[in-house]
Amino acid sequence: MGAESNLFSEEENAYDDELVEQLTSFFEKKYLKKARKSFSAGKPLLVDFADLDKYSTKLSDALINRPEDWFECSNGALEKIDFGVDGKRAVMAFNLPKHKILKIKDLICENLNKFVSFEGTIKKVYGVKPRIIYITFVCPACNAKKIVIQDEMFVKKPFMCECGNKRGFTQEMKKYRNTQNLKGQMTYKNNKIGIKKKDIDIELNGDLVNPLFEQNIGKEIYLTGILRDKSSENNKETTLRDLYLEANYIYLSGGDLKK
Repeated sequence: MGAESNLFSEEENAYDDELVEQLTSFFEKKYLKKARKSFSAGKPLLVDFADLDKYSTKLSDALINRPEDWFECSNGALEKIDFGVDGKRAVMAFNLPKHKILKIKDLICENLNKFVSFEGTIKKVYGVKPRIIYITFVCPACNAKKIVIQDEMFVKKPFMCECGNKRGFTQEMKKYRNTQNLKGQMTYKNNKIGIKKKDIDIELNGDLVNPLFEQNIGKEIYLTGILRDKSSENNKETTLRDLYLEANYIYLSGGDLKK
């Protein structure tokens, strides 16, 4: 059992290494100048899905079916390239093919954790809030520090320190990022039942957050992101889930987000 587990991990790492190498080659050959210009201006690199798909269907398939791995490997690839500029490096992907645009019938579990696009209108906008993304804890027994990623509703603490202690961990530092929620509405036309509308929650993080979305309710938006799930009940983990979109790229049509 242990040998099989180790072999599987090695295969996974090998595949990730291969993905990093392929993405490094793609950025160097197709997006080097654009990346240098974007990063020097402090902006994310916008990658056209059509360019990615033309260069390698393996890379485009990985983005659709394994978006978390794809973006993680993209970050690794960007770190390997010398763009001649300092600062944060991030990637946003857009222009997915029409058949990847999310429709009401696509809100099913088979599309969970896939990279999709959405076209609709802004129905409601919520305020910007800070979210903790990780906390550095200190063990009271040996003063060792441990970083715990915060990816759930409630704060996660270390289960046990390497020294064996399980209690009394104190928080030394928290890392925050801005987050904002929108409620989007998609419209679906059916010859039998007419026009049908469906709401979906949209989560914006980091550079996508903008308080001026509130002034653009009713405007059309196009976005790409990962279809996620969350508990149907607030502050309680349940087996019944609600779907939402974690946005990667967003374009507002006919609106204004400039201050």
